[in-house]
Amino acid sequence: MDNTTSVLTDDAFLNLTTIGTPIPTEPSGAGPIVVGVLLLLVVIITLAGNILTICAFVSNILLRQKPSNLLLLSLSCSDLVVGATGLPMAAIHTGLGYWPLGKAGCITLAFCSVVGVSAGMYTVTAVSLDRYFLVSREYPAYLKLQSARNVKVTIAAAWTVAVLISSCEAIVWVTGDYTSVDYTKVCLSPVRSDPRFTHVIFVLLFVIPFLVILISTLRFSFLLRKRLRKQKQARRPSFDAVNNRLAPAKGAHKVSNSATSTFLTSEFPSEMETTEFSSGLGSQQQPPLSPNQNAEPRRPLKRKPLDASWRKKSFFGMGDGSLGGSFSRAKARRRYVKPAVRLAILLGVFALCTLPYPIFIVLSKGSDCDDCILRQVRNHLSNLLLSNSGLNPFLYAVMHRRIREFYKTKLTCKRRCC
Repeated sequence: MDNTTSVLTDDAFLNLTTIGTPIPTEPSGAGPIVVGVLLLLVVIITLAGNILTICAFVSNILLRQKPSNLLLLSLSCSDLVVGATGLPMAAIHTGLGYWPLGKAGCITLAFCSVVGVSAGMYTVTAVSLDRYFLVSREYPAYLKLQSARNVKVTIAAAWTVAVLISSCEAIVWVTGDYTSVDYTKVCLSPVRSDPRFTHVIFVLLFVIPFLVILISTLRFSFLLRKRLRKQKQARRPSFDAVNNRLAPAKGAHKVSNSATSTFLTSEFPSEMETTEFSSGLGSQQQPPLSPNQNAEPRRPLKRKPLDASWRKKSFFGMGDGSLGGSFSRAKARRRYVKPAVRLAILLGVFALCTLPYPIFIVLSKGSDCDDCILRQVRNHLSNLLLSNSGLNPFLYAVMHRRIREFYKTKLTCKRRCC
């Protein structure tokens, strides 16, 4: 194998160890065996975790009702594909020191692994765009834009592009006359030795998705802070306006509009007992004072604060009704703050596991040597990229209560597994 190709060559997207000829049929030392065993454990964790996640979505209709959750289901499916193809390839090739499945097995597993990695990249990009759409427009407009149909179309597009990228490599691989690779010793795509191919795939799989993720995440953070600050400022004047309407005029003993008081009493009887409206209604039932009698000052009733239940009513057209409907602190936390925290966790782990590999590929030089340290570092970073598929199920359990409860139920054997 010629080692004079460009920096972005060979296994740019999979952990296909590119050890040159000659290659020992047995791993040298205990290091590769230990790494192979660790990768095998990651394979088991990845398969079990993502299968449980998919079962949670299948068995719980509430998880499927929210369209944005379908993106997590798609991400779990892509992680399952990586756990069934890419990680076992890395474990077998690293632990044994040679490739026992031949050319057909190498092409098949490489094709499926590239599909899983690519679909995961584009799905995470779709998740970041979904969070940006959440804060860039009003919630009804967001629900209309990110409907179940549109989300499914986005998922289908991500998987279609992933299959096309992997198919292009597989077709060139199968139809090309490549005799330089011994598939009894290594599983290596000779197509990736072409700098033009590797640069195009590098841009499609890393540069474009990460640029979209970066821009949408920065815009999401800016718009989220702006929206929360605006709602916090708008909530105070709306309360003052409601309090001014509720406060009675000086010396007034009657409610000017009996129809309004009757409507309020019939619709909110429990709340009228502690508000100024009840004071006005009570004054109508008291007999009028004679001119000789001195009016004793009434003891002011304690006004009930406008809590979340009042703000949800918003029949004055103020308060939450003027802010887009039924807004409260708890709803703001569910609608904006929690998605922000979940996005930060998901993208943080994704970036830590994925970014080091392409950055190293771009910056490193001379990493095509057979047994040098740079080659080993590149292989370990590739393993880290693939291992992200095993970490995501734990993130789902942290971010979603229903998924966490499903994990707990199945792992404690309280119910029969799906």
